[in-house]
Amino acid sequence: MDTEILRKLFGLSSRALAANLDGFTHEDALAQPPGGGNCANWVVGHIVVHRNHMLRALGAEPAWGAEADARYDRGSAPVTGADGAQTLDALRDALDRSRDRLLAAFDTLTAEQLAAEPEAPSGSATGPLGHRLALLIAHEAYHAGQVAMLRRVGGRAGAIR
Repeated sequence: MDTEILRKLFGLSSRALAANLDGFTHEDALAQPPGGGNCANWVVGHIVVHRNHMLRALGAEPAWGAEADARYDRGSAPVTGADGAQTLDALRDALDRSRDRLLAAFDTLTAEQLAAEPEAPSGSATGPLGHRLALLIAHEAYHAGQVAMLRRVGGRAGAIR
């Protein structure tokens, strides 16, 4: 595992997410998908939560605090309206901050740090730091794909051609 791979995978996921969010309004992001599931607002907030996990693992400042993390973490209640939800503009700002901070943190990582096995919080992945980061990036890509589907459900053309 090296930082070049992490940067490429993370860059791909970040660009796909940004493209799929293009044209969304705050109201669009709050729209509930038919048949259940989470709206784009929750999915994007959830991505920020996991970027914050990466930032903390790298000793960098998260994009937002624990209260916002709790709103969008695994097992949290679905976002069904504007109450308690971040605005889409705030979510985009958090995505930008977290992206920039992660890329800067990736630049400082050494091969030894990537191979080290830091203590894992309860319920999280174990193994070398590089593998944990790769899993979190894959998790982000999964959710970026959900935003792509929510885009289509909302009547928009696909963003990635």
